[in-house]
Amino acid sequence: MLFQIINIAVTVALGFLSAALGNFLEKPISNMFIIAWSIIVYLLGTTIQILVTANNNLSNELQTVKNNLSSIFLQKRESGINTYDIAIYPSLVNDTLQRGTNRNFKVYINSPIEVDHFPDLEIVTEHLWEIKIAGKVITHNFHAGRYKYFISNNHLVNVLDSKKFFLYDLDIKIDETGIQTFTIIAESRNLKSVINNSIKVV
Repeated sequence: MLFQIINIAVTVALGFLSAALGNFLEKPISNMFIIAWSIIVYLLGTTIQILVTANNNLSNELQTVKNNLSSIFLQKRESGINTYDIAIYPSLVNDTLQRGTNRNFKVYINSPIEVDHFPDLEIVTEHLWEIKIAGKVITHNFHAGRYKYFISNNHLVNVLDSKKFFLYDLDIKIDETGIQTFTIIAESRNLKSVINNSIKVV
């Protein structure tokens, strides 16, 4: 809308200026000047119109994308398909973990619907971690170059008493320094979610 107003204002102003020049210029060269000026006015108006059209098209496309994304997320939220919310809260100092020390590692899971059983948790790492829950070491499987730790219902001791909100209170120890990337998978019969993140170990 703003570009259209500017287009009209500029075109009208240049038209008046052309008419004024036509009235005040009496020399033979004035006709050529008016023709040249008219061409400039036409080109400027055309350019502005092209920009207005392009801007409107981009705005429409952007709004369509926003609407589609909003619809997708709304449908997923309403239907509860494949969506757990997973959040982690590791006990870090200056966003780093000291090598070889035990640190608390909380995993929070929210379900959009009530579930009868606690979601099973899988933690996948590229290096060997020691993961404990209630003092019990979680054994791992090594597959395809990655370490996989499975935390099922029989491991769960300290969790929230709820069918929608779950807390996994873990302790971890990592002996390798550097950026430790990991994947957390929460899964039950009807729902599954995956997040990826990393911890810096010094």
